[in-house]
Amino acid sequence: MPTSAPRVRVLGPVEVDAVDGAVSTLAGPTARALVAALALASPPGSSVGVEALADEVWGEGQPRHPRASVQTLVSRIRQVAGVEIIRSDAAGYAIAPDAVDLVCAQARHDDAVGLPLTDAARLTALDDALALWRGEVGGDLGDAPAADALRAASARLRDALRRERARTLDATGRAADAVPAWRALHDAQPYDDEAAAGLLASLRAAGRTSDALAVFAAHRARLRDDLGSSPGPALVAAHAALLREDAPVAGRVRIGLRSAPTPLIGRDGDLAAVATLLAEARIVTILGAGGLPTSSPSCRSRACAPTRMCRSRSPRPWASPRRRRAGGCRTRRRAPICAPACSR
Repeated sequence: MPTSAPRVRVLGPVEVDAVDGAVSTLAGPTARALVAALALASPPGSSVGVEALADEVWGEGQPRHPRASVQTLVSRIRQVAGVEIIRSDAAGYAIAPDAVDLVCAQARHDDAVGLPLTDAARLTALDDALALWRGEVGGDLGDAPAADALRAASARLRDALRRERARTLDATGRAADAVPAWRALHDAQPYDDEAAAGLLASLRAAGRTSDALAVFAAHRARLRDDLGSSPGPALVAAHAALLREDAPVAGRVRIGLRSAPTPLIGRDGDLAAVATLLAEARIVTILGAGGLPTSSPSCRSRACAPTRMCRSRSPRPWASPRRRRAGGCRTRRRAPICAPACSR
């Protein structure tokens, strides 16, 4: 990883170190575009041909003599920054890779990725790389095609550095610092599942489960409304894990059944009779006169045997006295019409 300060800086307004040690922004957008095109060489430090440089600097509006125009720009840059700043060979022109801030930032990213997530040097390398950005990238290059290429390369690298930094903060137990890091990534790319998952994980680690659930709900709604899609399996699994953690841990909760506010006293025999009938039939109806408790035994029996249906029924007030006196339990051997709904 380069340790010296880069002499050519393109992560912001294009600058070079002049011969006298001062910082020069170079005169004219075409000279700056030429420096940017050389900084984008792949692999770094390789020579770029004259025709390719002309395309990156002028695009379709090239001068009458592109080769001579490129040579003139190179001479102007060398006059400011020194002859050694741009190397020439038979293939074209090149800038030393360790002199360019973009290449230095990529090298620091690669070095950081090679370190363990919990290594303090990893976070230092990522912070040093991110500190190389000084402002708007490509804004001083005019309409040169190199401006778009430089902005795209800068955005990709900066996003990768920020993601690695957020992961490192999570791994080192700094969830409070990771939350704003992931939130900035999610705000910049609101449809990105990975950024949303990172934000959920950091909020979860910070003890902010309700905020994490709100982030997932907003992300899912945004995907549905804007793109007609849904979150990916990894993000859905992370959300399910949050829901499981957010559920009460004291006692088992059955959705759809009311919990008994008071203990049921003196009905052990009735509950045993209902349990026996539930073992033989899918539906058991508990009948009783008005005022006689039938709902509590019914709910208790359903809690014990959720795959069977147990319901209470009190006679109508205008029913015959004989029917009102007919308390107790009655079984129905036929399968219930709503058996699938009742088994939940």
